[in-house]
Amino acid sequence: IYYISGNNNLYLFCYAGSLAFALADTVATEVGLLSESTPRSILTGRTILRGHSGGATLRGEIAATVGSMIIGTVCGSLFSSNIGQFLIIFVACITSGILSTNADSALGETLQCKYRCTICSKYSETKIIHCNAVTIRDRGFRLIDNNMVNILSSFIGATLCSFFILAFNLL
Repeated sequence: IYYISGNNNLYLFCYAGSLAFALADTVATEVGLLSESTPRSILTGRTILRGHSGGATLRGEIAATVGSMIIGTVCGSLFSSNIGQFLIIFVACITSGILSTNADSALGETLQCKYRCTICSKYSETKIIHCNAVTIRDRGFRLIDNNMVNILSSFIGATLCSFFILAFNLL
């Protein structure tokens, strides 16, 4: 898209925003799973089971911030010609990474399809056989799985980063 658009730099920042989301979400998930604290719902603040969509921990949020900072540092270094531009790109990547990661949690909790075992009531993100019974759809939309939530959140990250860059007239 960058090449076809005649090298429009806005697409570079869309890419930076989606990369910021991808790294932030990945490290937040992995570090959050290792966290000693109980995850809380991103929407209600209630405790939820570890590994379920929609949960957040302080360590996971810190990891998301660090992941976004890494992408911001790399993109700021590659795409800026002065310290002012570097700081704008850096902050744009951090902001888009953190906000889209939390949007991912919110979408995962509200829209993502969840399946429940009819025997033990354990939840799963996919239709599986559990306790020798097929899980049934309990909530969410059948077509929205974790992959779809990640795609939507990647678009959110790209959009947020590009809006930030446009707001500061960096193009």
